[in-house]
Amino acid sequence: MNIGKLLLWIAGIALIFGGGYAAAVYVGDTPSYTLTAVKAGENKETSATLHNGEHQAELDTMLNILLHQKPMEGASVDMENPDVTLKLISPERSIGILDARVWFEEDRAVLGIRSGQTWNSIRFSELSQNEASYIRSIVGEE
Repeated sequence: MNIGKLLLWIAGIALIFGGGYAAAVYVGDTPSYTLTAVKAGENKETSATLHNGEHQAELDTMLNILLHQKPMEGASVDMENPDVTLKLISPERSIGILDARVWFEEDRAVLGIRSGQTWNSIRFSELSQNEASYIRSIVGEE
């Protein structure tokens, strides 16, 4: 009787781990985050796209730039004509996570992150010259 219980336990554990393995194989390796950067005047086909599977280091650097900024008050930028438009999405869940626009100036850049449903509510931040250069390199401007 004890051997039967032992075999039942082993079969149960194998079923649990086998189910987890099958679920992982079924889900696959779809990127969970994608960042698309489009230069002004360009179409989406010529944009830079970073996936966390293929471009993890670049995506991490861009997320660090986008999410760790000092706020800026009263930015004077041309709202309708940004130099770069950035979109962070989750293709797996089909949702947009972050929409941002970048305006380059001589010694810095201005980052505008949409904080509502429309571009009427924007949080502005100042990017350093190094951060601006990195974004330019991503979109192929340097």
